[in-house]
Amino acid sequence: SKKTSATTLKLIPEKCAWSKIDTNIIYCGVPLPLPNADYPDAWYKGSVSFDDSLWKLDIGTGSATLISVPSEDVKEAIDVTDMRADNAGNMLIFINKKDGALWVQDIPQ
Repeated sequence: SKKTSATTLKLIPEKCAWSKIDTNIIYCGVPLPLPNADYPDAWYKGSVSFDDSLWKLDIGTGSATLISVPSEDVKEAIDVTDMRADNAGNMLIFINKKDGALWVQDIPQ
C-alpha cells in the first residue's frame, strides 16, 4: 500500500521478516543497546556488531511485543541478519552475523 508506520525501535531491514500469515506483522532483531556509530554503514561494513533482542511488531495496532532476549534466554549474543518467517507462522529462521550460525526461534502463539 506504500504506507509508512513509525516505531520507536531502531531497525535495519536485513534484521526483519514479514509474517506470511498476517500482513500487519513484522518480526525484527533489535539491538540492545544501540552503540554510537554511523548507521547503517557501520553495521554493513562489520565495524559494529549488535546484541539483538527479537520483537513482534503489529503495524496495524502499533504494538510491539518482546519475543526473546537470546543473551539471557540461551546465553548467546546474537546479531540477527537474513531473518525469514516460516510459511506456517511458527518459526523465525536467521543467521547470527557474529559467527554465521543458523538459528531458529519459535514464535509464541
